[in-house]
Amino acid sequence: MAIDPQDEILQDFLVEAGELLEALNEQLIDLEQNPEDRDLLNAVFRSFHTIKGGAGFLNLNALVVVCHHAEDVFNLLRNNQRKIEPFLMDTVLRVLDVLNVMFGDLKSGHEPEPAPEQLVADLARLAVPGDVSTPPKPAPTPVAPKPPPPVIIAPTAATEPTVHAGDDITEAEFEALLDMMSGTTPVVTPIEVPVVAAAETSGDLITAEEFDALLDQLQGNKKVVAEPIPAVAAPAPPPKPAPVVTEPVASSAEKEESAASGSGKSSRNAAAASGAETSVRVDTQRLDEIMNLVGELVLVRNRMSMLRTRTMDDELGKAIGALALVTADLQTAVMKTRMQPIKKVFSRFPRVVRDLARSLGKEIDLEIFGEETDLDKNLVEALADPLVHLIRNAVDHGVELPAVREANGKPRKGTVILGAAQEGDHISLIIQDDGRGMDPVVLRRKAVEKGLLEPAMAERLSDRDAFNLIFLAGFSTKEEISDVSGRGVGMDVVKTRIAQLNGTVEIDSAVGRGTKLQVKLPLTLAILPALMVILDGRQFAIPLASVSEILDLDLTRSHFVDDQEAIMVRGHALPLYYVGRWLHPGRLVEPQAEAHVVVVHVAQRKVGLVVDGLVGQEEVVIKPLGRGLQGVPGLAGATITGDGGIALIIDIPELLRLMGRPGYGGRGSRASRSVAAL
Repeated sequence: MAIDPQDEILQDFLVEAGELLEALNEQLIDLEQNPEDRDLLNAVFRSFHTIKGGAGFLNLNALVVVCHHAEDVFNLLRNNQRKIEPFLMDTVLRVLDVLNVMFGDLKSGHEPEPAPEQLVADLARLAVPGDVSTPPKPAPTPVAPKPPPPVIIAPTAATEPTVHAGDDITEAEFEALLDMMSGTTPVVTPIEVPVVAAAETSGDLITAEEFDALLDQLQGNKKVVAEPIPAVAAPAPPPKPAPVVTEPVASSAEKEESAASGSGKSSRNAAAASGAETSVRVDTQRLDEIMNLVGELVLVRNRMSMLRTRTMDDELGKAIGALALVTADLQTAVMKTRMQPIKKVFSRFPRVVRDLARSLGKEIDLEIFGEETDLDKNLVEALADPLVHLIRNAVDHGVELPAVREANGKPRKGTVILGAAQEGDHISLIIQDDGRGMDPVVLRRKAVEKGLLEPAMAERLSDRDAFNLIFLAGFSTKEEISDVSGRGVGMDVVKTRIAQLNGTVEIDSAVGRGTKLQVKLPLTLAILPALMVILDGRQFAIPLASVSEILDLDLTRSHFVDDQEAIMVRGHALPLYYVGRWLHPGRLVEPQAEAHVVVVHVAQRKVGLVVDGLVGQEEVVIKPLGRGLQGVPGLAGATITGDGGIALIIDIPELLRLMGRPGYGGRGSRASRSVAAL
């Protein structure tokens, strides 16, 4: 059956149920660590119940079936009729994977496929009481499937009711009615429920009016047949038949949540009436369009700011200054609308660490901090894959097996830390473990064995440079290739992807104590602070995130080391690259007594870029390259300068990789080997 992905009701369901699924992923991992947490257990039960209710209203039977079975399992857990065990958690986590696939089908407009038979069978097996601390309640006896007769509600004289809380409908009976409404279980023997005055019912159970409304919906709004009641007490007049509810199953789920929290239907309605809408769902494409318009406004501001320096009109200067302030505020406000908490990425890693640790036979705790840190939505989406590689690397390569940790005097359970913090206009991500650490001697030896480095070159590497060897394509310290690692591609992908995001990675490690990786990224990719420089008479933009410092040096004092030109700066050799030779390969460059050198960094490595002149710092808006420049190595895009000209944006990691090739290393008089590839 075709699904309309633009249907408003379906979109609301996907958003609300999707949030529940994201929360379930984290709640289930917490529940495995804290099986006695009753609040957490009830929250998981209600989440499955709510998703089932919404899916039942939309006739999504595939979701209803799997959620109903999962709900049965957690109902047993709530009643202490089953205990949390690894197989149970593995099965429920597989349910989440299947639900995510079904949600993907719905978003693409396809009817979800039913859950795998093996998963349904495992859930059905877990839905049978086991390891019980209290004997299970006898199940109701099913009857032949036929339309149920009218329910006789009024009591007889022999069974005159006494009004107290025990006369309310029980939770099990209410659940049976919900299942009959959603069509998930066969019809069972009708339940006789005594009439109880609404004013005297317990707040934790549904009222007689709500129950009558449910019966009316179940019977197709038939009137209830009642027997004459002895004149013992004047009963309350029967409530009017409830109108047909457009969302019967979803409303039932809401009642279940209301009963669990102890708040009645009236209080919920009052809260809804008093509260106003505080948020609006906006298409991300519209946000991107607004951001593009703000970018154009920033370019106009830059142009007018340059004109301000040339004009002598004070009033015009004040107006331009006010426009610059308003533009800056508008830019900040629009950027905040694009911000999302990084928790959207972090929330998936408890599951990743848990599954990977179980497959490797390790015991690992994941500690997370800084989940509330906001980041541009494009960066949030782009960070998912690099962080997965870094976390998997920490679990697989970093943390040792429990027996090895005990032999080394460590706790059996290792720790992996994942955190985020904002530092000025950048965000800093931390991935740290308390495992074996990295041995620079082993890293150098592996690089030589795999043919990635010459032995003499490997010996001259510092320990920090040796740590960066893990980012080389094809490098791995694993002796055997497994499903998790050993192919030498994961960390290379991480470095490439983070470099594309104008970010850097720094590594610090100690043998026996663990490894710490720090990733630094800009808060947004839409507007880029840049250093404007002059090359061959034209303006170019260098991303300010890659600039360490600017120096004026006497290049006549430079020397060649391993065919790479370098100059001593504060006791350290700084490799020099003449960027003009990137524009004109093969050009000979004479050393100057005074030259502008922009020191840029990629990870732990610093090099000096020799430029013809400096313009200053400017905020630029990244524009795509034209057809003639697309694919040119070393270019990341273009921008419009304050004077209305066009400046190309330099891709620093790609430029350094390119200039590390033979023929780029010096002034053009000698060739250099691929030292810069490190």
